[in-house]
Amino acid sequence: MRFRLAILLFLSAAIPRIAHATEIDAGIYQAPLLLSSQTTTSWAPTQKDCAALRSWSPSPVARELKYQGTADACAELRVSRGPVVAILGTRSPVADTTLEFEYRIPDSISAREININLRTTDNSKLYGLRLPPAPVGQWQRETLPLASIVGGDLWRLSALRTASSIELALVPSQGPAAIQFRSITLTRHISPWGSLPIPQLISLPASGAQRTFSITATPRQSWLQIIASTPVEVIVNGHNLGQAALKNQDASKWPSVPLPVAREFSIDGLLRTDNENTVVIRPASTLSATTPASTLQILCALGYDTPDTRCIIVSDSNWTTLPAPALNNSAGTLPPTPLIARTYKGNEPARWGRIPDIYPLREPQAWSTRSTPSPIRNTLASPSRAPVSASSTPWRTAAPGTGQNPTTRWQLVTPAGHSLYFLGIQTLGLLPNINYRHYRSMMERYPDESHYIDDTLATVSRLGFNGISPAATTAPFHRAARQAGLYHFQYLGPEAGGPWLKNRAGREERHLADPFDEGWRARYRAEARRFAAEWGNNPALIGLFVNNEIPLDGSVNGGSVIGYIYSPACRAAFVRWLADRYGNDLEKLRAAWAPELPASASLSDFTAAPDLDPASARKTPSPKVVAAEDGHAAPRQAARVRGIVETDLYDFAVYAMGIYAGFMLETLRAELPGKLIASNRFMGNATDEMLAAWKNYDLIAWNAYPFSKWQAATYSPAQLDILRRVHRITGRPVIISETGLQALDARLPNPTATLYTQKQRGEEYANLLRQVYDQLPFVVGFILFGWQNLSDTERQSWGIVDDAGNPYTDYFTAVERANKALLRN
Repeated sequence: MRFRLAILLFLSAAIPRIAHATEIDAGIYQAPLLLSSQTTTSWAPTQKDCAALRSWSPSPVARELKYQGTADACAELRVSRGPVVAILGTRSPVADTTLEFEYRIPDSISAREININLRTTDNSKLYGLRLPPAPVGQWQRETLPLASIVGGDLWRLSALRTASSIELALVPSQGPAAIQFRSITLTRHISPWGSLPIPQLISLPASGAQRTFSITATPRQSWLQIIASTPVEVIVNGHNLGQAALKNQDASKWPSVPLPVAREFSIDGLLRTDNENTVVIRPASTLSATTPASTLQILCALGYDTPDTRCIIVSDSNWTTLPAPALNNSAGTLPPTPLIARTYKGNEPARWGRIPDIYPLREPQAWSTRSTPSPIRNTLASPSRAPVSASSTPWRTAAPGTGQNPTTRWQLVTPAGHSLYFLGIQTLGLLPNINYRHYRSMMERYPDESHYIDDTLATVSRLGFNGISPAATTAPFHRAARQAGLYHFQYLGPEAGGPWLKNRAGREERHLADPFDEGWRARYRAEARRFAAEWGNNPALIGLFVNNEIPLDGSVNGGSVIGYIYSPACRAAFVRWLADRYGNDLEKLRAAWAPELPASASLSDFTAAPDLDPASARKTPSPKVVAAEDGHAAPRQAARVRGIVETDLYDFAVYAMGIYAGFMLETLRAELPGKLIASNRFMGNATDEMLAAWKNYDLIAWNAYPFSKWQAATYSPAQLDILRRVHRITGRPVIISETGLQALDARLPNPTATLYTQKQRGEEYANLLRQVYDQLPFVVGFILFGWQNLSDTERQSWGIVDDAGNPYTDYFTAVERANKALLRN
């Protein structure tokens, strides 16, 4: 339940479109070569610059140049209410530009935070980053790469290239707002980037492909990166560089890298000046001339520097086929023809990942500005726990005040008969799709994957966690958990595929398969058997969650599955259910529905589909009493605002959810005896009826984040009451399956952070952990999100370690202290 919304606090005027990197000579992209830092935009508190600095606020902005002729010379923007925003136009590449500004908050201003926004050249998107405010009355200098404002690395695979404006804002806690600026500078620095063209996917014929180009100045620092679906040879001006394939890392050292990885060749000394250069890529083994072109596909990037430019060539339609013998024994050869190129869309062809690890995502070694660290191990870790022992005794839960559990708390009970309060953590693994920088850092830091996993799990143990969990924790970590002495939960969600529930407009709900479809049921049983064969005898496995954040009615994201009845099996089940509800009496159905249906709808028989779009149905003021036998937790009176048609659609959704939950529970208990089956990981709330559909599960899983309080991170009274209601309705113990907190000083965008510093973050983690334990005795576990950040997706600092794998020290220390204090109780 991590909100994925950034709050837009202010607007800026349109900036004219600015050209992106130059393309020369048909597909050779160039950008000026930086040999030293270069200022692109500079602002000072002068009359001229002050006039050029635009501003915005919901109330009138007063401007004033102050303290002229002194070291405190500045421009002040002041408003009576709301945020005050300074807007500076620029033309700065995002990849290599740093923003530096010096500001002060005047006395008497109550500041909440500093917002820094970046608008792109086409003026279509705004990226924002939030910082803690400086102490009132003190000058503070902030330095930020523009790339940090965007967040992560995957943006380089999009069209984002150039910033057109920077917006600096003070957001007050209350009352008036004012901010003073002494300087604002944007500076380009030497970096591993030039222009950022994106390689396109091209298919090679059996003879191979070539790219010819000319260079008019002496090239240096030349390199070539390539990914190929099957092995290819790479030849530059007649020099055979070797072979490349799909995943070019050492698979014996890094076996679980989840994306295609480019091989990089140095081609210094191979490129020619004032002469044609030819790059040839051909299959490493002989292919038939009739081999389909889709068999061999590549992504490629090549770069070099000249004295004043940095140039890039990528795989695109400027590549051609190699001359090849004509078919059917005809004389001569086939002339070169341009290849068809298309955008790489992810997971195509088969076995490729969502993103490829190639320029402009991956830094070329020849242009890298970072020194590669020596491989290290055990930087944070202490000795691990003893491995988890095998046992044939099942995991179980124990209610309080019973012979098995005389305490006042619900308990998880291990196979050895010990009470366990599960303290878990998630987002463990190489996850380039959500945190590319961490993935690259780990491969540079550790000699191989086993060292990385062992060190990380030992650190998890040192921090006082006794287990690991989904989401976004990879299988190698789960496999290693037992030896590290850590328990774990796993996840078996909608992996068996569809057909998915579908609404009238054809929109599929990809969290929910059609529970009435026999094909899906058969695939789910097979998936459960496969899972059980691999994991069923693992004594460290406590159990598994069966889905994550289904958009159920009542969830905090406003989700609903009302009206998702149009997949074939579900549609047939709805007709049967509707006929049963109305006693197979069409007149009874007409009498109930007709006042609410649109004039165009008709009810000719039970198999004819009226207009069942809930949005099209009117709502009558008469409530409807729904009995317990209709599949609900208790008899109730439908809300007056819902109406009869929508009530029936909702009641069927509850019925279908019960079928879905019941089928999975029955299947998993048969395949995984002795393991605990936990529900869907609910997103912060759900209606009573949707909750009751899961009441036979061993555990109710709950994702809840403490977002409601500024400068605090504990659950609100309303969140605590919801959790108590969950337990009351289901009668089952609850596990907090996902929670977390962030701080603005991590210098990621962090759109939902409520804390300033890592020290606060550590203090609030301890408060949240104790709050849950002390006030919710039915909670048997607490799972923190997470080990690493989500820099490339949610752009938030959820991690205990930063993107380089280094701990947020104050937070790290506080988590260790809080966990160990709790488990000593």
